[in-house]
Amino acid sequence: MSQEEMTDHPARWGRAELQRVGAPWRPGATLGGLPDAPGWHRLEHTRTFPAARFEPARDALHSWQVHRRAGLAVRPNHPRVGVGVFAVLWLGPVPAPVQVVATVDEPDRSGFAYVAVHDHPEQGEEAFLLERSGDVVHAVVRAVSRPATRWLSAAGPVGVLAQHVAARRYLAAMARSGRG
Repeated sequence: MSQEEMTDHPARWGRAELQRVGAPWRPGATLGGLPDAPGWHRLEHTRTFPAARFEPARDALHSWQVHRRAGLAVRPNHPRVGVGVFAVLWLGPVPAPVQVVATVDEPDRSGFAYVAVHDHPEQGEEAFLLERSGDVVHAVVRAVSRPATRWLSAAGPVGVLAQHVAARRYLAAMARSGRG
């Protein structure tokens, strides 16, 4: 599938994909916590940094810069994150298409969740959240997933480890925002 074909999927595709794979949670649930999902891998990583970096981190997150700074090539169909926005994340030569299914943008809480869609090596949802509390920001990455390809299933714990490494890279990219 070409990049052009990937970026032309309709906005409702992500929600339909979660229903198709039998996800036991509503789209966007990862913004509120890890849903109960027997048979799915769950991860949550957090990082704390100074509150002065909240606004730059919010901007980096909502403009796909966190993903780029974490080492991914990102080809979105819109430069800003929003419900229905589709993006192809490139993990080296491997395309990982995603679609944003939920956002939150409040004075002290901001983030989004996307689902893996067509040809992504995994099935599931991932959320990226910033919460400002007093003089600190708590950055959170949550994911609920399972392999969608035989090669990822065969990778076993290596695939799971890669997901944890990616989550830590996203958090480091958020924490670096606003350092100048």
